[in-house]
Amino acid sequence: MRLNWLFAAVWNLILFSQLLAEPYEWPLDGPPALTSTYAEYRSGRFHAGLDVKTWGKEGYACVAVSDGYVWRVRTSPWGYGKAVYLKLINGRTAVYAHLSGFAEPIEQAVADEQDHRGAYSVDLYLPPGQIPVKRGETVAFSGSTGSGFPHLHFEIRDEKQRPLNPLLNGFRVTDTTQPTLVALAFVPLDAEARVDGRNVPTVRTLTWSGDRWSADPVSLWGRIGLALKVFDRADASALTNRLAPYGLTLMVDEQNIFRSQYDAFSYTQVYEVDLDRSFILNRSGMRGFHNLYVERGNTLPLYGDFPIGSGVLYAGVEARGAGSHLGPGAHSLKITADDAAGNEAIAEVDVAVTRPVWIAGMTATALDKGVIIKARFDRSLEQKRSMIIESSGDLETWKWIKTARVKDEGFATTLASSTGPHYRARFEDGPAAICSVDGSVESGQAWVTSKLLERRSILTIASTEPFASPPSVRVGSKMISVHAVSGSEYEAVIPNETRGSEVRVNAAGLDTTLVLSVRAVRPTGGTLESTDGLATARFGSSNVYHPFEGRVETVKIKDERVQLVGKPYKFE
Repeated sequence: MRLNWLFAAVWNLILFSQLLAEPYEWPLDGPPALTSTYAEYRSGRFHAGLDVKTWGKEGYACVAVSDGYVWRVRTSPWGYGKAVYLKLINGRTAVYAHLSGFAEPIEQAVADEQDHRGAYSVDLYLPPGQIPVKRGETVAFSGSTGSGFPHLHFEIRDEKQRPLNPLLNGFRVTDTTQPTLVALAFVPLDAEARVDGRNVPTVRTLTWSGDRWSADPVSLWGRIGLALKVFDRADASALTNRLAPYGLTLMVDEQNIFRSQYDAFSYTQVYEVDLDRSFILNRSGMRGFHNLYVERGNTLPLYGDFPIGSGVLYAGVEARGAGSHLGPGAHSLKITADDAAGNEAIAEVDVAVTRPVWIAGMTATALDKGVIIKARFDRSLEQKRSMIIESSGDLETWKWIKTARVKDEGFATTLASSTGPHYRARFEDGPAAICSVDGSVESGQAWVTSKLLERRSILTIASTEPFASPPSVRVGSKMISVHAVSGSEYEAVIPNETRGSEVRVNAAGLDTTLVLSVRAVRPTGGTLESTDGLATARFGSSNVYHPFEGRVETVKIKDERVQLVGKPYKFE
């Protein structure tokens, strides 16, 4: 008797497990195909489900994916438009949105509520027994309400109404195609960081080499974050729609230092998408990059056991927190992207950790039979390094002259007088400097602008005419490296300080001092205020999920048509 009871209990448990594990019905009466997938970027938020392809048409039958009942119905001219929510027998919720209409008796329940309220928009919750549904039963019809183009937005949510990845929870599409890796970005994260000698994001295009993706090597120094531009395709979508990947992995020298997986998140976290994607690149117009490191303030449950800071590279400098130290020399990066069907794409990129050297001063002086180029470095070089020297007649097209091996505190080299009159010197992995032969250019009107970034400001020193030699920038007694963007534009990087940095800029036609100060605003809130106290921005604790730095400055408006009644300010 006891064995029979135990057998029956085990048998019932097996049957119940099979019932829960049974795949759902596909939500649309049509071939399974997608236009968008889970966790794609949507105007500052995550996409919470699948967009099922309806081939530009409306009116496809939307069917119950499992037994259950109608729990909620909404109608609105925007957002999800017409939407129905089914509570399933396993406790989960299926959501169908952008519908053209509902099946009876759902349509009648909505019409009665609209008549009762005297309004089109309703949000109606129904008791469990009012409208039961069976698996495969038509509950609605696909449309375009709230979106403007025909498709079915479908979600599967857990018992706490958290959207789950449907492709991992009983819904499948035909997919034998690996993700496509487009580009890898290297992002400096503070004032000391350099990528190929500069403090600006550098993007390497990834190319297919037969069995994996690769890119040209890159030189790194300091605190660096990586970001990957990637998309997936599925056979069932006719390979035309670009979908989001399921998982991303970053390895350095065969050590796994980062992993993200788009399994589930909460609706309270959808706006943290700008911490999962690269906000820095997005702000610069380079969209679609996934961070391969965990940003400060990121509470998303996408990274397993990897804590804040994981994935950050500390190239040549001491690692802090969960970041990874890379010593001087060569290292290999391996990036893997995979989709929900298990297809994966791999990229391998070589990096070199090299402390950058910048050219602190450079001149070109005409001789009787040539030109002598002299330059000094910011520090003495103990070992020889390659320096490329080029000339130009218009500061746009550059011609290689020689590659010199240099060391110690600088170099001097004599060139033929047929070259020039403009010269550029640059290390293969460092910033460049440009100078012109004495008297070949006139001094122009020069000016300085600043751009606030995380933990630093980028100064741009520009002139209406080329600079005869590189500008000098000092913070106190410290010389700051400058990089030639062009013959008439240089950039310098200044660490942000709350007490303010007094920056002295000296160049032909320019001798000025700036005071750059910032205030930190944290998730607990904060205030930005102008020095005169007349312009203020306040942030509450509910407004900020990532700490940032800001400042308020007075600006000049040169438009004579504008009649000012007070000071104009710039909040940055």
